[in-house]
Amino acid sequence: MPPEGYKPSYAGPYGGDFDQKDVKAGARVHLPVLVPGALVFFADPHAAISDGIVTGTGVECTSTVRARISLVKHERVERPLVEVDDTLQVLGFGPTVEAATEDATRAAIRVVSRGTGLDPEETYMLLSIVGELRIGTSPRPVMAARLIVPRETLAAAGWRDRA
Repeated sequence: MPPEGYKPSYAGPYGGDFDQKDVKAGARVHLPVLVPGALVFFADPHAAISDGIVTGTGVECTSTVRARISLVKHERVERPLVEVDDTLQVLGFGPTVEAATEDATRAAIRVVSRGTGLDPEETYMLLSIVGELRIGTSPRPVMAARLIVPRETLAAAGWRDRA
């Protein structure tokens, strides 16, 4: 659930409308559960969308969603994480693109450090070599970005799944 004063159409650490084109069939999305009895909804599908959605919209369409939802009680998820196409993607949010990319970077350092056992400085250096920053939602009150890390790199660094 979004914090008071925010709409579900705003992106944030709770999920919301973060418009990431890699959230597609076959993707695994991990969302934090911030309140007891939290709900999940799917909305705003796109037939096509670009990174950054420059005009604020993609090719809007209807969709039928089939999802398997699991509550993992002992998984530490502080924000949306996406597993897709042999990558782990850590989402970040902020009032500007710069703030969103910084938030994604800081969050990725925490997630990868926790999952590999590398210290945060080593993780920061690793992400500067292999990580890719991409813009998600841009022309909105809350911007979204993601830092993409290849799973092959995570495995080589000693990744323990579900960090």
